[in-house]
Parts: sequence; structure tokens; C-alpha cells
Amino acid sequence: MAAFPQSPPPLSPHDLRRVGVAAGCDPRTVKSYIAGKPTHSTTANRLNEALVALGRGELSGSHGQGDL
Repeated sequence: MAAFPQSPPPLSPHDLRRVGVAAGCDPRTVKSYIAGKPTHSTTANRLNEALVALGRGELSGSHGQGDL
């Protein structure tokens, strides 16, 4: 039986707020970014840095950057 790659556990509402505060944006933006929706590149960079700093670097990436 083939093993499917597991997605990282989702962020709790508290962690969404922590990332939002660290990145200087709304928790809804954090949730949208993690879902892969388009995000301004400057916001995406701040979110990447905040996720890595809070130990959730697996949720950061280049998805959606610069699409707006």
C-alpha cells in the first residue's frame, strides 16, 4: 500500500493570530496564504519569515506570491 504524503497540521486560531501579529497582517490573510491563494509579494515574504520564526516553516513557500 502506497503512503500518501501527509499535510502539516493546520494552525489553531491562536497560532493564526500569532503569525498575523508577527507578519503585521490579519489572521484571515494568514489562512488565505496557507491555503495557496494569491498574496502580494511583500505580505508573502513577511508571512514566510513569521512562519519560519514560529517553527512552522513547512507551511511557508512561494505559492501565490506576486499574483496580485
